[in-house]
Amino acid sequence: MNQQQGELELLLHSQVTDYASEWMSGYDAAQNEQLEADNPNDPDQETTAFDAWTEGWWAGFYNEPPLYQKNAPVDNVAAARSQAANENSLQSNKSNNSEEHQEKGFEKALLGVGVAFACVVCYELVVTMVA
Repeated sequence: MNQQQGELELLLHSQVTDYASEWMSGYDAAQNEQLEADNPNDPDQETTAFDAWTEGWWAGFYNEPPLYQKNAPVDNVAAARSQAANENSLQSNKSNNSEEHQEKGFEKALLGVGVAFACVVCYELVVTMVA
């Protein structure tokens, strides 16, 4: 193992462990009936720590089972893949705002076509019943 790979693995381990510990911190806060506003991380920074604490808080608020165990070893690979997938979908959601706008327009058009079709069907039904 070269030095760069070792540094990357150490960085990955610290980030994943930090995510799990922040998540559990938020979870415990909700279980102890603290407010969501008590998040110790800066909301303006939009950091992973802020998001992890908030996600943990909501899970604790709704009494969901915890994702992590206290003081348990973290499955670095699975947690890192999950976090990377979440960040990737977040980035793709931010970059696809114009696509979302187009999709909303398409949904409105589709709804309009559906309403028009329903009107035609109702008209045909009324004409058939009257005749």
